[in-house]
Amino acid sequence: MEIIFKNVDYIYQPNTPFQRQALFDINLVIPHGKITSIIGNTGSGKSTLIKQINGLLKPTNGEISLGDKVINNNINSHDLLEIRRNVGMLFQFSERQLFSSTVAEDIKFGGVNYHLSPDELEHNFTDIINLLEIDNSLLNKSPLELSGGQMRKIALAGVLIYHPKVLILDEPTIGLDGKTHLDFMNVFKQLQEKWGLTIIMVTHQMEDVVNYSDNVVFMNDGKVLVQGDVKNVFKNNQQLMIEKNMMTDVMEFSLNLYKKQKDCHLFENLPLTIDELIKKIKLGLNIDE
Repeated sequence: MEIIFKNVDYIYQPNTPFQRQALFDINLVIPHGKITSIIGNTGSGKSTLIKQINGLLKPTNGEISLGDKVINNNINSHDLLEIRRNVGMLFQFSERQLFSSTVAEDIKFGGVNYHLSPDELEHNFTDIINLLEIDNSLLNKSPLELSGGQMRKIALAGVLIYHPKVLILDEPTIGLDGKTHLDFMNVFKQLQEKWGLTIIMVTHQMEDVVNYSDNVVFMNDGKVLVQGDVKNVFKNNQQLMIEKNMMTDVMEFSLNLYKKQKDCHLFENLPLTIDELIKKIKLGLNIDE
């Protein structure tokens, strides 16, 4: 599902002494079936932006199109419900979304809430526990008995049970150890490739942006600074990325190395990944590839 923002503004507490504008004239296309990362420093408007997509916040001005549905300030409750049926959202520390007495009940809750038939609910349930490799021995346990990574996986299953067309992820791997982090990122990539999901991910992990995303939206002070293909954005806006500290570890390492070797032009275009770094080093040292 393609998502199009047209001239979207958002103002918190309008017409009060506490009025604050969080989004300014957002024009943006989030392509169908791709992973799009939303990046920017704290307070840049990332969370406000994603909450417009499922109508948690309605734009003060402008509109967001999702297929044949439009979110604006006057959207009716019926259309809003249908949009939320197609747009799943996993919040930061999503394990806090769990509330049922058993894991199975928690996973199925979203499907029941959106009135899936019993057969569809059971079919989706089986698909999802297999996809996420949730052990059957966990299903009758309380979610509170599980580890943090397991709980977050259950929260994800509860969103996927009703098969949304769009999946919004707000810092989905925050607080996870390295292996669990990679496991989740690989699941998201699998969902994109096998289910054709449009995935929108807010993250401060630039490695995840470069290694898993197709597109990136870079926000600052409630505005979109730059958007487009990940590698093009990072390659063509390196001074901006450096100024705003939106660098991968490889970029930061390369920049420091470049500063120490002022007469060397090896890192004029900072590599984004380990593979690119190795290639540049080989070329700089005249090593045969």
